[in-house]
Amino acid sequence: MNILNKIMSVFAGKQEKKLEHHIVNALNYDADAYILTDRHGVICYFNQTAQTIFSNIENGVSVFTLIRTPHFKTHFDMLNMEQKNSLDCEISIRTPHEQIFKTYFMNGAGYILLRLTDITMQNKAIKMHGDFIANVSHELRTPLASICGFIETLQGPAKGDMQATEQFLDIMNAQAKRMNHLINGLLSLSRIEMDQYIMPNTPCDVIKILNDVSLAMQPLLINKNMNIITLYDVPDAMIYGDAGQIFQVFQNLVENAIKYSPSDTDITLNCVLQDNFWHISVTDMGMGIPENHIPRLIERFYRIDDARHRSQGGAGLGLSIVSKIIDRHKGRLEIQSVTDADKNPNKKNGSSFHVFLPVFYKKKEGEF
Repeated sequence: MNILNKIMSVFAGKQEKKLEHHIVNALNYDADAYILTDRHGVICYFNQTAQTIFSNIENGVSVFTLIRTPHFKTHFDMLNMEQKNSLDCEISIRTPHEQIFKTYFMNGAGYILLRLTDITMQNKAIKMHGDFIANVSHELRTPLASICGFIETLQGPAKGDMQATEQFLDIMNAQAKRMNHLINGLLSLSRIEMDQYIMPNTPCDVIKILNDVSLAMQPLLINKNMNIITLYDVPDAMIYGDAGQIFQVFQNLVENAIKYSPSDTDITLNCVLQDNFWHISVTDMGMGIPENHIPRLIERFYRIDDARHRSQGGAGLGLSIVSKIIDRHKGRLEIQSVTDADKNPNKKNGSSFHVFLPVFYKKKEGEF
């Protein structure tokens, strides 16, 4: 007999003198949150999962002080007034981030049992699926139309024309790579969002990661006769982090700096300790970013200059991925840029991306 049936058998049999024994044993071994109240909403019992969700839950207090969603009380009152056996609804709670619960109300033996099933990830997956379909259908329309058009041309007017075939195949290859880049970016963003609230607990060295990124970017740097200048002189910069994701952050920032900077210029990397954060900056000498665009740069698919990004193969996802990873690591991202160097001879065009990551410290014995 499962937990729910066991509890309801107590209700059906009105074994009130055995209620405490059954509730305590049944409720404490389930992933769902269970809260037992009287008909006025005063809490009598709750299980360990409920205590995890509501840190201030106590017996004798009103459940409405914990769950303030209006339609929660509406359903609770409806159960009492209409003498229904059960009802259900969805509620949203911030604890401290938003969580969504499917809430079941069960009536019996003078008590109301609440069962809260966390469906946050389920709803997020549905939303992400919808966003994925909408974004992909929009972003893939142009390259797909281009590829289909060239295929029709090669099968028709240009059939047997080797020069046209070679030219069109090069374009089709570029469009296919663009679609692949877009899909990989969306999948990467989805994976990051699934772990958004799980703080990494493995120490890693940002300096080593920056050096690895510099090495990985050498082919791009050579193609544009550019250099990476490192100004940091700290031996290491330890954080709690996912080394793969932190590498992805700085790979993205450095790659963007190379793409959108003229040849024969330098990219500067710096890392300093600042107020219990490692402050890592990536600075280029590119054309700069207009100030009104900066607040929106981390939005999915947002592009300053659509034509420029498309010519560079950008999908408009890179900075969104960077922002999500930094948020997961309890850091922050700041963007500065200069585009008016002609008006001020003391300034140069360029952009700086500043990443702040909490410093690793060795936990004391017994600390979590």
